Amino acid sequence: GRFTIRLRGPHQIDEQFIICVVPDLRIQFNRNIYLPFEGTEVPKVRMAVSTHEDMAFEPSQSAQLINRQGNLHEVLVESTENSVQGMLRYHLPEIQCELPLNIHVPKIQWRLQGLADHRFSSWCDRIDELNFDDWEATEELLLDVKMPVFIQERGKLVCDSQEDIRTLNKG
Repeated sequence: GRFTIRLRGPHQIDEQFIICVVPDLRIQFNRNIYLPFEGTEVPKVRMAVSTHEDMAFEPSQSAQLINRQGNLHEVLVESTENSVQGMLRYHLPEIQCELPLNIHVPKIQWRLQGLADHRFSSWCDRIDELNFDDWEATEELLLDVKMPVFIQERGKLVCDSQEDIRTLNKG
């Protein structure tokens, strides 16, 4: 079903948004999480989208529908993609319905802020190296790590030395 939610509060807060509840929609990836990768060969993400029998999922151009059996749609996309977009199509009496979907790929990404040449300032999917001279030439270097929500914003960052372990929390 499609629902409109309106939130009203103090200080003239009045927000409205639309949500859709899709029964029997299940999304499953072939891995729980995709880690940064090494080398030039980009790994593939395999995803299964299971829908109600009267629905069909059609991925956008960045993804490829590799198999469809009944209500199960198998999709392949490169792990450099942050999400898989597509259209969920179904019929109601006398009307064709389309619902856009944006499915986030569960992966870890990183970036560095503070390098003079701004290298690594965009979110990265690959494992890379930073020359120690570049590191030394900065006043302050900040490593950001982006993790999927289901990790509940907790994880451990472990450097080469076991003496330097930092627990990551939100913020």
